[in-house]
Amino acid sequence: MLNRRDLLLGSLLLALAGCSLPGSGSDAAVRPGSGPTLATAPDATFGVLAGALVRACGQEATNLVLSPWSIGTVLAMVTGGAGGATRAQLEKALGASADELPALVNTVWNALDAAAGLELSGANQVWAEESLTWKDAYLAHLDAFGAPLRREPIGVEGERVRTEINDWVSERTAGLIPELVEPGLITPDTRMVLVNALHAKGAWAEPFTPWQTHPFTTAARGRVDVDWLVGGGHWPWVETDQFTGTAIAVEGDEVALVVLRPNAPTVLPLAGPLPEAATLDHVVTEAAVGAVLDAPAGTVSLGMPVWRVASDLSLADALAALGVTDAFDPYRADFAGMTDDEALHIGFVVHSAVMDVDADGFEAAAATAAGMEAGSAPMEVHELDLDRPFGFALVHVPTRTVLFAGHVGDPTA
Repeated sequence: MLNRRDLLLGSLLLALAGCSLPGSGSDAAVRPGSGPTLATAPDATFGVLAGALVRACGQEATNLVLSPWSIGTVLAMVTGGAGGATRAQLEKALGASADELPALVNTVWNALDAAAGLELSGANQVWAEESLTWKDAYLAHLDAFGAPLRREPIGVEGERVRTEINDWVSERTAGLIPELVEPGLITPDTRMVLVNALHAKGAWAEPFTPWQTHPFTTAARGRVDVDWLVGGGHWPWVETDQFTGTAIAVEGDEVALVVLRPNAPTVLPLAGPLPEAATLDHVVTEAAVGAVLDAPAGTVSLGMPVWRVASDLSLADALAALGVTDAFDPYRADFAGMTDDEALHIGFVVHSAVMDVDADGFEAAAATAAGMEAGSAPMEVHELDLDRPFGFALVHVPTRTVLFAGHVGDPTA
């Protein structure tokens, strides 16, 4: 756990492969949310994306963390250059049309930025191959996200650009993601890289108390002793056949960490493998998170481990499960809205994320790259011990926006 108890970080990077862009350009920071906005913030932005990603990525992961908000923001930026079936598939995954996405993302960002008790900062940046002519309409789409363009010879100086991108991401994730783009990932075919960085701070409304070590039954059915935390409050409480859940209050009461302990043996994260099941459900779904946020409050006593989860993921298969397939196919992808110089497709999508939780608060970071490349009377106390695999979702409550989501199958792994 880093010294700052209450830091939440996220960053996302998308690289486009199969075309090129110009070499010099502005990289001055532009404030996100400064473009077009809606009259009111929508609910559950990228909610379907969040549930689908944790389900697809969690099938074989002992521990999992990812940032649906970061992934959604970058996919929203790239969708503006897509056409035909490619655009339709991306819009369905994101839950909004390409024309609506800038205002939607800006409106939700401004709501996040104004959340009480949450210090938030963010930035968007685009690296573009300097030898290509990029269409004005697509550049206007990027401008609507506050994404300045940086023209570079990506095709011939890929290693230098890779280092530049990694340095940019590392700086904006406090060093938690030092190398998102691995050597060899940017090739002579890579033409554009779109990057979003997210940084936020928060702390529990009531800090937890460190306790003795406590046994935890892992996803592999083993038992490990973990550093244990105890706490509680007047929090939402839900018990169903599939899960038991509550929401840990964060200072300011506009952000909460929803925790969900699965009860059904066919719901991830499992207490043990079920090899006969082709694709298992995941406890973190839009419906489950919504059920917790809408539940009446009760007196909750919560025990949970000190935990740190980290994930390095390739998202191509997860996005394909969402129906985003044409974007990856060189023969079917339609990104003619970006440039007429070359036919583009997405060559890779990788994601790295980390989240720490201790007695005082949380700290998390994420980065993604895609290449186109409560009284005196007797009261009921609800007790929940997260002493076996559980899911989590860090949520901005007023807009139901999931910033980070995943599961913990072994806090010591």
